[in-house]
Amino acid sequence: MKMKSDLPVVVVMAALAALAPAVSRGDVLLCEKGVPKAEIVIVDGAPKAVRFAAVELAAHLRAMTGGEFPTVTPDRRDPRKAAIYIGDSEPMRRAGFSSDALGPQETLMACRNGAIYLLG
Repeated sequence: MKMKSDLPVVVVMAALAALAPAVSRGDVLLCEKGVPKAEIVIVDGAPKAVRFAAVELAAHLRAMTGGEFPTVTPDRRDPRKAAIYIGDSEPMRRAGFSSDALGPQETLMACRNGAIYLLG
């Protein structure tokens, strides 16, 4: 029997908790009066776990803010909005982050230059 893993949900919740100080300082504006000011960014053809994490993150952000957070690819991103990058990608590597540096079950959560990076 195949068991469902709750790991992506746990990672999303841990990411929200870990990044709360950056968001509360105003480093990244996620939503204002129910209007999303950020997009979730994943690569085209992202692994299933990354796509699932993006859906879960959007659902949790919607529950907290009332806003509908779109999931886009890096080439379709609106540069006027903050980016929440999930999974390995070129923008993630340009920011200095790579899944190659992570061990099994390790995650990376960072806030840099008005963007949020979630990896692992």
